[in-house]
Amino acid sequence: MSSIVRSLIYCLLAGAGAALLGSLKASVPVPVRDLAWIRPSDDKRHFVRDGTNDRFVAWGFNYDRDDAGRLLEDYWANEWDTVAEDFREMKAFGANVVRVHLQLARFMKSSEQADEKNLTRLSKLVRLADQTGLYLDVTGLGCYRKEDVPAWYDSLEESARWDVQARFWRAIVAVCKDSPTIFCYDLMNEPVASGDRKGDWLPGQPLDGKYYVQRLTTDMHGQPTRRFASQVWAITMLESMGNGCRPRASTSRGRNTTRRSIIAITTSPRWCGRVPIAWV
Repeated sequence: MSSIVRSLIYCLLAGAGAALLGSLKASVPVPVRDLAWIRPSDDKRHFVRDGTNDRFVAWGFNYDRDDAGRLLEDYWANEWDTVAEDFREMKAFGANVVRVHLQLARFMKSSEQADEKNLTRLSKLVRLADQTGLYLDVTGLGCYRKEDVPAWYDSLEESARWDVQARFWRAIVAVCKDSPTIFCYDLMNEPVASGDRKGDWLPGQPLDGKYYVQRLTTDMHGQPTRRFASQVWAITMLESMGNGCRPRASTSRGRNTTRRSIIAITTSPRWCGRVPIAWV
């Protein structure tokens, strides 16, 4: 496993850490410095802070649910102070990255229309992370709670489903693209590239009532390998995000450059084959 991939493996304190976040209040404020853009090093072996080339090692928390099992979008509208306090506590524990899990159903009102209210809340979350001195790993396309998946989405055939996923990412990138707070865009949590003609997009048994794994296809359509299928899907997502990820002009070392974004996929070679991290 390369060091750039190892840098994406966080210390995810899902058990004891979740309990601590629910009870322990950070009493000592942590100094916050302006966040620099994060990029791969020139030799592509690790991450660095743009402008200084200081090595950056991602270290932080999965922030996918609270101690009651609620997903972030369940409560961030009415309990924003809870979110803000959680971010301060994670910073006090020494984190530099928080991985948030965005649910497709909360950001797409239909196959064509994004949910502007939740996009506004996402923008507020990006500002909170920046003010707290935390980077965000923005993981998307979640369908963690099966009963929340819209019938219109669940009934789509593969190409139409991928189109909706691409629109989701275009909407997310439009909100986040100008902030150095975004460490990476994580296209989907543990996608499964294997066909299942039963048409079930959420395979396996739920974990604590949630489906963290999702199929990219229910029919391989003669594609030779899982890796090939996953790469076709990833390229589709990247193409939809590409223009949105590259409008940021900056000056570095006396010359104009265009900032780029790290695109990742949290995956298992067992289910999807190895899919490289992209820098677009």
